[in-house]
Amino acid sequence: MAILITSEPQGTLLNTYNNSIIEFNTDVGIGARATILIGTLTFEITPNQGVFFFNLKQAVAVINNPDNFRDSIVATPSSFVFPDADLYNEQSFTITIYKTNGTSESLVKTYNYSKGVLQLVRSKFNVSDVIRLLSPSKDNVSNVTYFEGHPFDLSIYSNAARSVTITNKRTTGTHIITLSKGVNRVFISNGENNNLGFEGQLPLFEGINELEFVGGGVTATVFVKKIGVSCGVLLKWFNQNGAWSYWRFSPVFQEDIKTKSYKPLNSDFKNIEDSTNRVAQTGKTAENYLNIKTGYLTEHERFVVAQIFTSPKVFYYNELELQPFELLDWVEIDTGKISQEINNTKNIITEYNIKIELPELYTQAYAG
Repeated sequence: MAILITSEPQGTLLNTYNNSIIEFNTDVGIGARATILIGTLTFEITPNQGVFFFNLKQAVAVINNPDNFRDSIVATPSSFVFPDADLYNEQSFTITIYKTNGTSESLVKTYNYSKGVLQLVRSKFNVSDVIRLLSPSKDNVSNVTYFEGHPFDLSIYSNAARSVTITNKRTTGTHIITLSKGVNRVFISNGENNNLGFEGQLPLFEGINELEFVGGGVTATVFVKKIGVSCGVLLKWFNQNGAWSYWRFSPVFQEDIKTKSYKPLNSDFKNIEDSTNRVAQTGKTAENYLNIKTGYLTEHERFVVAQIFTSPKVFYYNELELQPFELLDWVEIDTGKISQEINNTKNIITEYNIKIELPELYTQAYAG
């Protein structure tokens, strides 16, 4: 006597924001109803022609993201590999079938989730269930751009705690890191001048560096394009792979301000010869906008940066280059409602122009 799972999501690392549908029944007797216990949430369902059907997606999305895409990791020069519990969750749930004869049976299942999402229209390729780089990519090889003097990290999934050897194929240098089970953040830089963390162990040259991560009999490859120190507007956003992406925009930008007056007070209480106004202004609201440009983008870079338009969380880096970052240096911003051409097979798009809304300005206002 057992519960039979006839259909379930495939893969060892599932996406929180895609369907997570299970179908099940019992091999003995007739199921009248079933409950699914997920965390503190209990759902009750009835069968359709003897088969139970349930989509875990909505419940998992609530449980896996209680922090609204928080990033609480701060890198230090002495340590640059950090497990990030906010990016990974092992979710267990209990299925119980209650039968028409008064008996019941239960089954506990566990699925592993990232905070990613997969699209129907996409480049299809096989991904590793052992170690996997969570960077937007069109194939099994990731391409990222690292701006020296600014914070930057790679997120890598490991299905078990293990040692991983990183090799820079350009220099033949190697370094061994320890990954925890789940998603780990490997900080190439915490932003400061003397970056003695990752590059103290495995230096990167300006230009393309091919990094191989080897562990558990699997090799994951990422091409890191290193660009020398320069000023500009740095943004960080949550990408569709369930990790963080970065881009330093041009230091040449346009800043706009939009203001609106509060409702004025009536002050027309004097004779004309004693009056200087009929209303008294009480203050304004003010919003700042930046119109920024990415600069020249390669095909891979366009693919990465384009995800900022659909990202649920975008941050503005409120610190100068060559400084170690703190959590308070990341200021949440809004990219607003956007209609943006992101690809054109006839005319190659070389850069994106983006308008971002900074936090509303504090203003002085009459408090009477």
